This record gives sequence, C-alpha cells and structure tokens, in this order.
Amino acid sequence: MKKMLLSLLVMCLLLTGCMSDAANGFNASIKLLKYAWQTPEKLSVQHLKQKYGEDRSKQIMPLYNVAKDMKFEFNFQSDLSQIDILKWEEMITVHTDRQALPSSQMASFNRVAAAPDSKSIVTVEPLDSGVLPLPSASSNDQLSWGNAPIYYLRINYDMASATPQKLEKPFIIPFTVESKLPVPNLSYEISEDGRLKLVWDKITGISEYKVYQTFPEARVKDGTTSAAGKKSAFYLENPVLIERVKGTALVDFGDTAYDQLELDSGESFTLAQNTGVQGNFYVTAVANGKESNFSAPVVTADLSSQLPTEVSDEYEGDLFGNTYEYVDDLPYSVEVKHTDGSISFKDIMYETEQLVLEPSSPLRIPYSIKGTALTGVVWVEDVTLEDIDYVASWYEDEDGESEGTANTGYVQPENTTYFIPDANVPTIITRFTKATSATDNLIDQQIENTRRVVAKGDKATVPTDKLMEKLHISADSALEEYLARSLMTGEEDISLMSFPEAQNTEVLIDVVEKVMYQNPYIIGLASYGYDYRTLTLYVSYENPVKEMRAKQREIMLEAQRIVAATITPEMSDEEKRLAIYDYLNDTTVYDDDALDNAYKYDFRKVDPAFYDAYSTYGIMINKLGVCMSYAYTYKLLNDLAGVETIVVTGYLDGVPHAWNKVKIGGEWLNVDPTNNATNSDVPYLLYNANDATAINEEYVEDVSYWLDDELNQYTGDSNKYDYYVKNGLEVTSNKQFRIEMKKLVQSGQDQIILRLSPEVDYSEMLDDTWDIVWEEARDQYDDAEMYYMGSYVLLEL
Repeated sequence: MKKMLLSLLVMCLLLTGCMSDAANGFNASIKLLKYAWQTPEKLSVQHLKQKYGEDRSKQIMPLYNVAKDMKFEFNFQSDLSQIDILKWEEMITVHTDRQALPSSQMASFNRVAAAPDSKSIVTVEPLDSGVLPLPSASSNDQLSWGNAPIYYLRINYDMASATPQKLEKPFIIPFTVESKLPVPNLSYEISEDGRLKLVWDKITGISEYKVYQTFPEARVKDGTTSAAGKKSAFYLENPVLIERVKGTALVDFGDTAYDQLELDSGESFTLAQNTGVQGNFYVTAVANGKESNFSAPVVTADLSSQLPTEVSDEYEGDLFGNTYEYVDDLPYSVEVKHTDGSISFKDIMYETEQLVLEPSSPLRIPYSIKGTALTGVVWVEDVTLEDIDYVASWYEDEDGESEGTANTGYVQPENTTYFIPDANVPTIITRFTKATSATDNLIDQQIENTRRVVAKGDKATVPTDKLMEKLHISADSALEEYLARSLMTGEEDISLMSFPEAQNTEVLIDVVEKVMYQNPYIIGLASYGYDYRTLTLYVSYENPVKEMRAKQREIMLEAQRIVAATITPEMSDEEKRLAIYDYLNDTTVYDDDALDNAYKYDFRKVDPAFYDAYSTYGIMINKLGVCMSYAYTYKLLNDLAGVETIVVTGYLDGVPHAWNKVKIGGEWLNVDPTNNATNSDVPYLLYNANDATAINEEYVEDVSYWLDDELNQYTGDSNKYDYYVKNGLEVTSNKQFRIEMKKLVQSGQDQIILRLSPEVDYSEMLDDTWDIVWEEARDQYDDAEMYYMGSYVLLEL
C-alpha cells in the first residue's frame, strides 16, 4: 500500500515570527468617513473627546497604595435617610473587575450617617478578611480588602444631587492597597514543547519568592454565571503555597514520578506533562519576616490550548509500546489532551537516525510528539533499510532538508510596565496641580484633583500634520485615537493626564495592545512602559522618526495603487476581499529568513535587517514578510476598500500567529492571508471560516488584539461562506469522501484538495484514495503523491 508522504515543510503553515509591530482596528475609522469629522488646525485632546462624545465623562483617577483596612467616606448632598435602609448597601459597591458587574462584587459594609444641612456621609469599609488572603497574614489583618492586584469602587448614586438619585451610569474609582514589600511583576513563557514557565522580575533585597496556586470557580449571582477569577470576586480562591524559590522562575509543575517512566535500562520517557498546571498562579516577595501582596495572576485557563498533558485515552493503547507489522501501519498523528480537557491532533515524529536493524528481531523506534514533551517507543516487526529511509523522508521537504519545529512567544514590543505600583507611588498624584485641598476627605480630594489634572490635560495638543490626515486611523474612543496618533508620529513621552481610565494599567495595556495591533501605520514600536508618578507612557522605536514617516508615506501610496488596480466600484464586499487575498497570493512571499532570525533570539527580538518583515512595510512594499505583515496589509487594503476587517492575534499549532477576521452578515469570520496557495500549497486554507473550523485547524485566539470585554462581539458561527463548504470541498464522512474523490480524479485534475471533518477515519480514507487512483488513473499511480496538513488532504497526479 502506498504511504501518505509527510512533506510537512512544503505544506508547512507559515505561522511564526508574527507579532512585532502594529495593526489596525475598524469602527472609529468608519465614524470618520460617516460623519466627515474635520480635524482642527490645532488639534487638542478636548477636540478628540468632543468627537467621540466623551467631553462630559466622569472618570476618576485611581487611588494607589491605600491602607488594607481603608474606610472610604463619600459626601452626599442629599438626605439618604429617605432611602430604604435595605438599599444602603447598593449605593456604593466594591468590585474586583473593571466592569464592576454584580458577579465581581466583594463583601463590604456601608454606614450611612447624617451630616449638617440635610446631607449624608456614606462610609464603605471591608466586612471580612477580603479576597485572596495571604496564608501568612496575622490576626491583625482580620478586616481587610485583601490582596487582589486592584479594586474598583462603584458609585451608584449621584453625590451632587440634592435628593437621592440613582445614576444612569455609575462612575468608578479604581484603588490598590499598600504592600509591605514590592510586588513581583509576574509573567509566563511556554516552551517549544508546551511546558509552562512562570517568570518574574528580580527585586533587590528579597530573600525568596513564594509561588501560590488557586483553584477558582465560576460564581452564580442573580441568575448569571460569570467567569472564574476577578470577574467572580475571586470566588472560593484560597491561595495554596506550592513552592519557595530563590530565583526568578519556576518550571516544575505536577508529579514527576507520574509524568516520567523509568525503564530498567535507565531510559526515561515522558508520558505526561503539565499535570499540575491548573487554576491561577501568583507570586509574592519575602524578606525580613514580611511578605508582599500577590502579583497579578497567570490564568492558566487562558493558556490551556497551548498546554498539552498526555495522549488521549482513545489513542494511548495504540501508541506507546505497541508493535506494528510494517512501517506503513505506523500512525502519523495522535490525539493529545490539554489542561482543560480539550483535544488536538499532534504529529508523531519518529527518530530514525540511530536505528540499527537486528536479524529476526522487531525494530525499536523511539518517537516524540510534536509540540509536546511527550516521548515513547514503538516496535515494527518487518523492516528493511529502505523502510527506515522511507520513514525519515516523511519529515523532509522537496530538497531533502529537515523541517524546523515551531517555537512559542511573540516578537512583540517589550512591555516594561509594572502591573502593580510600588509602595513609593503616592495615593493621589498631585504633582500637576500643586493645589492644597480644602478637605481631608480622600475621595473628595481625588475628585477635585482629577478635575484639575484632566482640565490641564485636555488642553494638550494632539499630533497631526498633512501626512497624518491622509493616513487611516482605527479607533473607537478618544483615548484610542490619541494613542494611535501619538504612536504613528513617533512620540516617545505620551502624557495620559487627560485619561484617568488609562492610569489603571489593566485598562492601559489592553488599549495599547488593541491600538498597536489595529493600526498598520504604527511602525517599529520597540517597547513601552507606564510611569505612575508622571502619568506618562514612555515609548521607544526601532527606527528614527524621519524614516518611520517616510515608510508610512510609501505604504500609503502603494496601498492606493493596489486598491486602484484591483478594486472597482461595482464590486461587492466579498469580491473586494477575494481580490485583495488573491493579490497577496500572486505577488508576495513568506520571509523564511526573518522566521529563522526570530528563532535565533527565542522570538524575543529580531535583527534590524528583519524589522520590515514584521511590519506592514514588509509585505506592502518589499512583497516579503511574515504573518504579522500579511495581516496588517490585508487589513489596511480592506480598510481602504471600505470593507470591515480586523487583525487577530493568537497561535496556530501552538506557535504565535496573526490573521484576520472579516464581517459578513453580522458575523466575524476568519481569513488567513499568509497561508495561501503560494506559501502553504493549500489554496484558501482559512477563508471565510467560522470559529469552529479555525479551532479545528488549531487556530487559537489570544486576548491581545481587542479590548478584553469586547472580544465576544467578534465571533462567527456560520459556515456557508467558507471556501471549502461553498465549493463542495469539505467532506464529513468516508462515504462522501469516496464519492468526491472519485469524481475529482475522473475530472482529470492534476491537484486535488479536500478538507476532512473530524468524523472521517484517516486510515480508511488512505486506502480509499489509492484504490480510486488505481481504478481511475492507473497510469499515474506510481507517480502520484499524497500530502496532508491538519484537516487538508492534497493528492497530486
């Protein structure tokens, strides 16, 4: 029987080195066109706020480093005794998530007291030991807000009204609590073989770090089930100390005795990994008997699709230690479970270099599973040297070169922001107003301070020039457009005085990432970091500003030329999308050298020679780049053509990747312009595909490309626009496969591609294919070759 050739490099998804510069968003750019907003000659932040209807916003600056048992006092201009006492608790609530929904409300107690002139004072204080209690906390910490990274006061009644009045839209005041020691800045890495690693910055003077694990549960409140963690007020999250660490990383999770199998020969195999990876992880710093608050968490639920655990139960008995009669019987791929119980198919990599044939003995062949640390061994009874060479050929491209393996990690701008302010950051940032407050009330002080800081910030000018006004800006708020303009013009010190919401780093990083990925004219962003004391976002760039602006002009002119040459007014949106996709397929290629360079630096940076390959300039001008450049370019050309498109970031087969989503019939469907026929040998591999299809092909979205709380708006369920469904090239059973394959072979095509649903049995499909070729194209049988990539099967005759 003929064997399916695993020429995986030829068919390889071009998926890595995807996350270096910036891309571009949609809605506000449509607002620009729709309302024809005219940029003033001297543009101010106030002008932007008026443009987006935000000039009356009541955002309040965060309070930093308040006492853990802080009692907040709110002065109301009305007599709250008129309100039912049962409603006092809803006047002001405390939350652990910035949306401040009921599910994230934590325990607090409101005291209402009368004040002179029919006014009232509401005191909000902790009711118990708070959320995320430290196991080392003393009995003195009984009443506390706890150790969460950040909290939110939600004011539901109008403090200025002469009568009790519920606000139509509550206003929010974020606050952080003081820590006895600096709080570690925790992040994570996922290795090429799918192992989780916790990493954090070194803190001077610290004797050790403690790593804690929690097991959050979803919370049901008012009939609504919320996500676990901060959105559920850390419901039932009781931190458990799992490790004390002297260094700044932790890589050992789970039961090593269970994960590893030791043979009498001394040989060891990995049968499981990440078995202890679940829930959330936090880190604290320890010195001189003191312990810091908890770091921001690493939430493993968000990473589960990248964290394999073991071979699924269904396949376990068919692989490790199993004996096969011929090499033709060896499986190509296997189902692997992830930490959340989900399943994906992973390629099996048989190690053939050191094999030695022994007469009358089965051949022992070690293997590893691609994208995991899982290893094992199988036996084959009837083997020749030619068979060994044959198996080795499965992992070679047409030139006989071994295929490289994918790595993990984005080549994205470095974020130097500390998620939690250090203890020296003052509770109220007054350096810009320098005015003495007329009150001792902390809340009143911050409300007045915010008014003065914002008023000063609103007068600041916003970058604009003749080129800027010709460039497409994607933004949905004044803050987003302000950041986009600043980053597009190479501003290095970006004041956020006018935007109290952005002084909360949880919000700021979310917005910066969206702006960065949804604006393709942002070129060469190298790093960014927020300074709490100066209310400033500090930015560095790969290129001088003059060079950056020159490249923007080139990109703009080339985009106009391409759209003029490929798009006509009578085209439908789908015809425009297809024309742009086909243009990229016909005129551009993937930059393998840029990918190799990213591997060299473990995907943390690339050499200057490859900067362009990771920005819009690469594909738009040089016609050479990686997937991020493709995604930016596809977005920019569609924007210019008036078609709704966004950039999506995430992973493909466990490796960082960028692609696009397009809006069709109210849904957002997936398009991957990188993996076209030119680059992957599979035409329209992901074109107008729904999310289920994308997930089946191992496309996994992350949360970077859009605001976290809005991601659920960018989903798609329909498959009727999918290229393979629309053209009858997707089969859902072996019976349908036989019918379609026979029909296509009879048609005389020299290349046939079908997409298989999970219900199709691969072994039966292989036998059927070669039977059909023998019956319908016998003269081509010996030269016929068959390849597979994910769910796609390609037959060349």
